[in-house]
Amino acid sequence: MQRTVSLVLEKNKDLSALIVLYNRVANIHIKYCLHHRTLSKKDLHHALYKEIREIYPGFPSALIQCARDHAVEMLKGNKMNSHTKKRLDSSIRFDPRTMKVFLDSGILQLTTHLGRKKYKIKVPDYFQKYFAWEVKSLNLGINKKHCLVKVVVEEKIPEQSRCSEVLGIDLGMRNFAALSDGQLIPSTEINRVKRKYAHLRKELQSKGTRSAKKKLQALAGRERRFMSGWNHSLTKYLASLPYGAFAVEDLKGIRKGRKGKVFNRKRSNWAYAQFQSYLQYKAEEQGKFVLLIDPRFTSQQCKNCLHIAKENRKGKTFHCQECKYISDADTNASKNISRRGAKIFFEQAVVNQPYISAYENKVVGV
Repeated sequence: MQRTVSLVLEKNKDLSALIVLYNRVANIHIKYCLHHRTLSKKDLHHALYKEIREIYPGFPSALIQCARDHAVEMLKGNKMNSHTKKRLDSSIRFDPRTMKVFLDSGILQLTTHLGRKKYKIKVPDYFQKYFAWEVKSLNLGINKKHCLVKVVVEEKIPEQSRCSEVLGIDLGMRNFAALSDGQLIPSTEINRVKRKYAHLRKELQSKGTRSAKKKLQALAGRERRFMSGWNHSLTKYLASLPYGAFAVEDLKGIRKGRKGKVFNRKRSNWAYAQFQSYLQYKAEEQGKFVLLIDPRFTSQQCKNCLHIAKENRKGKTFHCQECKYISDADTNASKNISRRGAKIFFEQAVVNQPYISAYENKVVGV
């Protein structure tokens, strides 16, 4: 189980220069990989290590290896895109050989092109719970005012929850979440706030002045923080419920569909991916699991007789044409999600797979 501790360090010229050097080294590796169509770290080491040591004699060998690995991971992630290149001010990575972090005392030691350097860093009280965790890696970035430090810490996953029930969660526009236990989490407050910000955005955009653009940026930040706070509160509540797992629709690619200008705008502000991410790590802390379910037909399938028909759902109401079962449409969908999640939960070795996609388990239409 990993977490990221985000800290701020006073900006200085030495670290800024280190970031530029690191990214230049990474770009040398990227260029070689693209030219020779290889992702072999061994080939990169034999071909480039001596050359880089000659170009940048003071650059530590361990950081050369970090930059090499970073470059390879970037190319793997974007499938060897020929336009891949690291910005000279983009974040850099340190492994346990090149850094030492003491969160309890606020001390940071980094291997740099000027030798091993020690920095004093302020750690907020909130992160005290991570003081005993093992430090795995560190990312260092810069902005206009500060150096941004992200420390990745790790601890063993807590003992699995003894509860074996699965809670189905249907995410939507009318109800942000409908739970298989019958609870409905309405989107009323979210929609009110988003309408307010949309109105303010429209007014500011029509002005087009420099001050209006600054206000637009601040407005976007407030809206993001509101949505983040909402998702934190809701997922904290859900994770506390007496269930061993939570089944959620896998909504990856949901924004690709075309449903009309107004609907698409509303859907684009729907922070479902953030919700899933928050729920995953909060559940993980309690030894619980998050299961991703294929969303196809969850809204059209009857939870009672499993009959699937487009005519079963009429707006807010679900009315099965086969067995005449009547229910709230979102609640019915959440019960289907719960059933599909339960099937995966009991069939798969979830102890080793805390985050499972239903696509791999072919549960469509069960």
